Amino acid sequence: MAKQKKLIDKHNYKIVLQQLAETEFLDASIEEFDIKSFSDDKEMFEYQQEALTNALRVLINYYDTYSADKQKFYTDAYLKYPHANLDFAKPTEMITDNYQTTGKRVEFFHFINRMSFWMTMGSGKTIVIIKLIELLDKAMELKIIPRKNIMFFTANEGLLDRFKKEVDEYNLLQTKKIDTISLKEYESREKYGSLLDSQNIKLYTYRADLMAEDTKENILDYRDCLDGGNNYVILDEAHKGDKQDSKRQNIFSILSKNGFLFNFSATFTDERDIVTTVYNLNQAVWVKKGYGKKLFLLDNDLKAFKEKTDLNDNEKQKSLIKSFILLTFAKKHKKNIDKAYHEPMMVVFTNSVNTTDADAKLFFRQVNSLAQSDDVTIFNEAKKEILDEFKKTSYLVTDENGDGVSEFADQIKEIEFEEMKVLIFHHSKGNIEAVINPKEKSEIAFKLDSADKPFGLLKIGDTTSWKNDELVDIKTTDTFKDDSYFKTLDDSSINILIGSRSFYEGWDTTRPNIMLFLNIGMDKDAKKFVTQSIGRGMRVESVDGNRQRLSYINTPDKAKLQNDAKALETLFIISTNKDAIEHIVQWQEEQNKGIDWHEVALKKNCCEDKSLFIPKYKKQKKSSDTISKTKSFKLSQANKNELQAYVKNLPQEIFSLKHNFYNKKEYELFYKLVISNNNLNIDNNIHYKSLDFMLEKLKKRLYVDISNIDKFELLQDEIVHFKKIKVRDDKKDEFLECVDRVGKLQNLTDEEVFKIAKEEEISLLTAVQQYQKTEIMYDNAKFMNLKSHYYKPVISDENSDWIKNIITVPSEVKFIEELSSITNKLDEMFDWWKFSKLNEHYDKDIYIPYIEDGIEKPFYPDFIFWLQKDNKQTIVFIDPKGNKHTDYEHKVDGYKELFEQEGFLKHFKEQNNDIEVKLTLYKTSNKNVGKLYERFWIEQNNLKDFFQTLK
Repeated sequence: MAKQKKLIDKHNYKIVLQQLAETEFLDASIEEFDIKSFSDDKEMFEYQQEALTNALRVLINYYDTYSADKQKFYTDAYLKYPHANLDFAKPTEMITDNYQTTGKRVEFFHFINRMSFWMTMGSGKTIVIIKLIELLDKAMELKIIPRKNIMFFTANEGLLDRFKKEVDEYNLLQTKKIDTISLKEYESREKYGSLLDSQNIKLYTYRADLMAEDTKENILDYRDCLDGGNNYVILDEAHKGDKQDSKRQNIFSILSKNGFLFNFSATFTDERDIVTTVYNLNQAVWVKKGYGKKLFLLDNDLKAFKEKTDLNDNEKQKSLIKSFILLTFAKKHKKNIDKAYHEPMMVVFTNSVNTTDADAKLFFRQVNSLAQSDDVTIFNEAKKEILDEFKKTSYLVTDENGDGVSEFADQIKEIEFEEMKVLIFHHSKGNIEAVINPKEKSEIAFKLDSADKPFGLLKIGDTTSWKNDELVDIKTTDTFKDDSYFKTLDDSSINILIGSRSFYEGWDTTRPNIMLFLNIGMDKDAKKFVTQSIGRGMRVESVDGNRQRLSYINTPDKAKLQNDAKALETLFIISTNKDAIEHIVQWQEEQNKGIDWHEVALKKNCCEDKSLFIPKYKKQKKSSDTISKTKSFKLSQANKNELQAYVKNLPQEIFSLKHNFYNKKEYELFYKLVISNNNLNIDNNIHYKSLDFMLEKLKKRLYVDISNIDKFELLQDEIVHFKKIKVRDDKKDEFLECVDRVGKLQNLTDEEVFKIAKEEEISLLTAVQQYQKTEIMYDNAKFMNLKSHYYKPVISDENSDWIKNIITVPSEVKFIEELSSITNKLDEMFDWWKFSKLNEHYDKDIYIPYIEDGIEKPFYPDFIFWLQKDNKQTIVFIDPKGNKHTDYEHKVDGYKELFEQEGFLKHFKEQNNDIEVKLTLYKTSNKNVGKLYERFWIEQNNLKDFFQTLK
């Protein structure tokens, strides 16, 4: 206890709910939910599916396991992971009016019915929200969660319009469509309803900033739609605001007091949002998963622009030229690529735009000066400083520690002054002209009089000051383009985009490679603006619409593209206050920390010269009435009686319409399964509370995929869990030292040890300890160097609290201990042999399929062996069992149907090898097993005899 207390004192988890979803709630059944499809031509990305999976696990546990008991949910689940005290120490009157106080505090568990989705810009939050709405409706339909209204709030009218457009796309091919209803219509809709309410998903929508405690023109009183707090409330970037922000958050908490709150944002800063994050995909995590550009923050800064006079024009010019050199560098790499990636662009965020010496105007004056200049002196100085920095600076956010851009230095050196001007200005020299579209009051484009297309765009709220003051000595021309330059950025010649806060929301482009923060984002509290802005520039579209970087995707063009990809997959950032930007970005990574876990990859043992085969399967669809009753859908006798009565008493047409049976053959099969006494498997340990849920589940099991052996393939990368060993932060160094030490151990003979002691002039005792053992111990963990194991070392610890993805189950520990004592005997029995631990969460392609509960499932044995004798290879799956021998019968039956024939092993031929597959269950207790399955069990201490039978 003292040890655990010390850990809790030292470490606080920032994110707890994701830990619960991914470690504590894995047993939640979500197979009835389709989390993959979105529309006819769009599927959810893997990370979006992970976010929705986590959400469903939490909801199922909250409403089923914990019966929506907030205090029990918090005490039994959350407090397993120590975190900061988040009680309301000084609650507002609104909070105390709606929540129970303890002394003067309102305890945090009252607000625990919430989850946050921390998803960076470009990750598709809107798609996830729409899919979540579908899944909430489905869960209500199946009575997994209570029926409540769903409400959606977002920050402004533009975001609300974009959301509705995405909903329209979703609705195109959906049987059950989302009906977006303004919250203004709440009272009449709830009172009178709609004919479509039963056919559609009812969704109330409104702007978050228009919710208050009174009613005005567009302001709504939240109490008019409160319904006792029985709502599912979804917020999209709706936590932003000013001093009313906390009051508004209280409103949303109260609206969902007896429901659930779902909060989506790229910029969470509140500790309560962070601790309840169910899925973290902030910028740091996003990049580590292979999505988005990697961030490179330059030491060189824009401090010269803080001086409003002309005294330091050379420094201003140098800062500008550095950003131009970087843009030129990126554009040169794009020239080498035809049909992939984007056309690079520079984005300049400025603090002021319309005052006499506004930052935007100072920047524009330097651009104007550079356009007319042919002096290379400052250019050469700027280039040298970038060269020096490239050689020593690493990425700020990347997927590889220490990753840098030193290889770019030689390419920067080759850039010429005139080349830079042509690539950015579209000509080497000329005077800047302004191009104004009278229909677009918020933008001005700039071009050289010697070029035929614009290179720059000013996008601000009002351009009047510029037209009246800044452009007095500059030629202006009108254009009557139908679309604004800003709306067509992806297809325009614009290389430089200048503005302030007016365009950091509501635009979607992959073009930025250079981003300047000019006197903006100056302090560490500017988290939201800086994070949002950088997120807007991080998007990547590499090859064929793929949102991951090139190294994470498979494409035949990879070798041809990789030299240019890294440059285009980098976002270079230059700021006035480099330290502030660095702090804001690194702060995101800190939120992943609690009792911090490091992922360590162990090394594969040398086995490239060995042919290690694994079975591959092909599936065949069969109707469920063809499988045996013991393998069919499980339900209680009471469930079956209820189901039979329901089916018999409802006419076929009505039943089919209500439960979406559009295929007569499917209805007849469903009816046959329910009415017959020979199909469904009665198990009174399984009882469904919801008839609809049970019916929906059975409906999906009218047909079952049955696997057959297709072939045997050589092992490639199917075993990967050893690359994902998790080690607690405070033990990482010791762990790595143990891995290194045990890797050097050798199990030499007495003669060999004596010889080495003499040669190395060390004591015989030292030589024995160093060369005549295969294992070491550290903090109860055993590190073993077993030469026949697929990777090294093998690590076991029954009571580990500091290392994950190793051997921890007592029966497996006993098995590996017995095996390690007979390895020399196995060396004598076979020409060669190899084995590996398997992890069901990571090594998902090595399994034995079996049928249970009307569905095919994968059985993941704990160990796989390859035993070679002449040209015969025996593949042995071994699954150690302790006191509980539950549910093994179906798994053994699945094995027998695939790999045995009338009790004898089937023989397979692959690459001149005769292959047999054997399954064995290793028993570490005295518990009896059924006679039909006795031959599949071996008892502890009989392992050598078992292998002897396989020679």
